[in-house]
Amino acid sequence: FSRDGQYIVSGSADGTIKLWRAAWEDWVAYACGWLRLEPDFVLPASERESKQEQDALQGAVKACLDYGNWQDTEKADFLVRQGLAIARTKQDIEDIKEPMGKFKEARNFNPTIDLQKEQQKAINYVEKRLITASEEQAKEGNLKTVKAKLNKLEQLESNNPQLDLAKLRTKLITQVAQTWLREAAEELATFDFIESAEAKFAAVEQLISTEKLEQQEVYDDDSVKFLVNQGQKIAKRGSIKGTILLYQKAEKLKPNLKIAASYWNSLCRFGAIYGYAKDVLAACEKAVNNAPDDQKTGFQDSRGLARALNEDRQGAIKDFEVYVKDSKINERSKKQREEWIKDLKKGNKIDSIFTKEVLEELKNQ
Repeated sequence: FSRDGQYIVSGSADGTIKLWRAAWEDWVAYACGWLRLEPDFVLPASERESKQEQDALQGAVKACLDYGNWQDTEKADFLVRQGLAIARTKQDIEDIKEPMGKFKEARNFNPTIDLQKEQQKAINYVEKRLITASEEQAKEGNLKTVKAKLNKLEQLESNNPQLDLAKLRTKLITQVAQTWLREAAEELATFDFIESAEAKFAAVEQLISTEKLEQQEVYDDDSVKFLVNQGQKIAKRGSIKGTILLYQKAEKLKPNLKIAASYWNSLCRFGAIYGYAKDVLAACEKAVNNAPDDQKTGFQDSRGLARALNEDRQGAIKDFEVYVKDSKINERSKKQREEWIKDLKKGNKIDSIFTKEVLEELKNQ
C-alpha cells in the first residue's frame, strides 16, 4: 500500500508487478467490467441452489448496475441479456412478465433500443417451456394443469407460425385420456379395483365427448393393446372379472382388433382354475378356434378343464383325448389327463377329480 493509501502494488510468480488504484469504486468497476459479459452472471438468481448464492448474485448485479461504471448502453445490453436468460432458463416460468420487466429497465437506460426481436425470442423460450411442461403433465394425466398451461400459452400471443394451439390442445388432452385409460387398467392389475377402473373408463368417455376428441386417436392400437396385456397379466393371479372387463373394453373400443388366441387361452385356463369356468367358456372357444397349429392341443386342454368344471364330461373327454395324443406332451401331464378321462367316464364327482391340490398344481403347468 502506498503511504497515502491511494495505490497498491502486487507482485506475481511470473516476475511482474502491477500498480492498482486502491479506491473501492475502482475495484468494483474492475470486477463488474469482467462480469458484464460473463454468461452465468445474467442467469436468474432463483435457479441458484442456496439462498446464500441467490442473495450474493442479486447483490452483485445491483452493485454492478449502480457502481460498476457501466455505460448506459452497457447496462441496457446487460438487462436485455438478463431478460432472455430468465425466459430461457427459469424452471417455473409461465409468462413473460419478468423478462419484459427487464426489457423495460433496459429501455430506461437506452430509449432508442429496438427490442422487437428480443421480445419474440423471450416469448419463444417461454412458449417452449410451457409446451414441454404441458406434455409432461399430460403424460401424468393432470388435466387441470394441462388446461392451465394451455391458457398461459394463449395469453403469450405468440406469432410462431409452427404453433397451432388447437392441434396442440387436442394432442395433449388426447394424451390425458390415454393416460387415464392406462391408469384404469393398472388399477385393476395392481389392486383389483373394478369399480374404480370402470369409473375411470367412464371419465375417459366423458372427456372424449366434452373435448370433442377423435375416438380412434384416443383408443389407438398401443393403448388398447395395453388393456389386453394387463388383462392377461391379472388373469394369471386370479383377477378373472378384471380380465373379462379389460378384454371386453378392448373389443368394444377397437372392434377390428384381433386379440391373440394365447390371451384368450390365459383367460380360459386361469378362469377355470380360479372358479370362473362358466364365465370363460366363450374365451375357451375363441382360443381353440384361433389357435396356431402348434398350440391348439394345449388350448384344447384348457378348454377341456373348463368343460369338465362345467359338468360337460363328453366335451372335456374329447379335448383331453386330443391332448394326450400329442407327441410333444410330457409323460407326466399325459398320464394325469388319462386318469382324468377314466374318472370322467366312470362318473366320478368333478370336485374329487379336480381337487384344490390339482387346481393349484395346474397354475404352474
